[in-house]
Amino acid sequence: MNPRHYQKLEEGSVNATLHTLERLCKAFRIDVIALFDLEERGA
Repeated sequence: MNPRHYQKLEEGSVNATLHTLERLCKAFRIDVIALFDLEERGA
């Protein structure tokens, strides 16, 4: 993934596609569901 695209995702200036979320999860070795698990994040 292009580092600039990752920066834009972090700052919220672009929306992530499902494909991008899948790639990020593979890179961080987490399940996609973990991104949306409010209990895990303490929310």
